[in-house]
Amino acid sequence: RGVNHKLRFVGDVDICNPNSFLEKDIQRWKTETGLEWLGRRSDVMEQISQANIVAAPSYMEGFCRVITEAGLAMRAVVTCDTIGCRDAVKNMDNGLLVPIRDSQSLADALCMLIEDSHLRLRLAERNHERTLKEFSDDIVHPEVLILCKAIIASKP
Repeated sequence: RGVNHKLRFVGDVDICNPNSFLEKDIQRWKTETGLEWLGRRSDVMEQISQANIVAAPSYMEGFCRVITEAGLAMRAVVTCDTIGCRDAVKNMDNGLLVPIRDSQSLADALCMLIEDSHLRLRLAERNHERTLKEFSDDIVHPEVLILCKAIIASKP
């Protein structure tokens, strides 16, 4: 599309997941798009901090932790409108939601954020605010503990 960008992919093939992409897919993406594959990393927050936009095109997610990591790093997010992701991202508020398996919508959203620095900054700031207000460990951990205690108490 002629949009100046650098696409970096952090993650690895999940051999236990039959829906995972394969290494041959990554090699094809590298050839077709110029993708830079970083593989599995232990410095994810550093990688996110070096990015302007975080894309998490997940088809299915319990809760997409990378969205909150992007929020902590004050980065804009593009993710799929699926359970888990839509719980963390409100479209045009703290990120962009696109339909699952729709690469054109994903590309459109990424181009929009690459080209509109004001929108990108506004979404990044809101993602940071929302992460601190709703998804910080100080908020989530007590809620999980309450849920676990309720489950244990309900057992005969």
